[in-house]
Amino acid sequence: MTSNLRNLLSATQQFEFATSAGRALHKKMQKIVIYPNGDTCGDRELVAKIKSAPGIADFFSPHARTEIPIAGMLNKKFVSRRIDRIIVDNDKNIVKIMDYKTDLNHELMRNMYISQLSEYAQLLRDIYPNHTIHGYILWTSDFTLDQVI
Repeated sequence: MTSNLRNLLSATQQFEFATSAGRALHKKMQKIVIYPNGDTCGDRELVAKIKSAPGIADFFSPHARTEIPIAGMLNKKFVSRRIDRIIVDNDKNIVKIMDYKTDLNHELMRNMYISQLSEYAQLLRDIYPNHTIHGYILWTSDFTLDQVI
């Protein structure tokens, strides 16, 4: 029993550490802006990772928005969510959304995250009925971008 308690505490402590680290990273990511002229705002180390990874920098451009609240009805239930990053391109009728995930194992919770982004997309379809919605996960453990919608 003592062994099981240790394992449980260890798992709980690991979850709390991951949650705390994720929140801290979110705060840093909110402040990052990469301007077309090459100027940047925010944590230099994170900016360097973002700039070196394919497809990510556009989500941190001045036309991208961060921590956007969204609410509406899903399956006859009112829900309220927050989108980490969003780009709305009205010229091309495209909306791109991104959610940051800190998991080391990308596959462990991937299906749950896809469901989360699918909810965001459903809510956005009411707001942007003529736009195509694309959803991405930014895996912050290795700064890879995974298009899931």
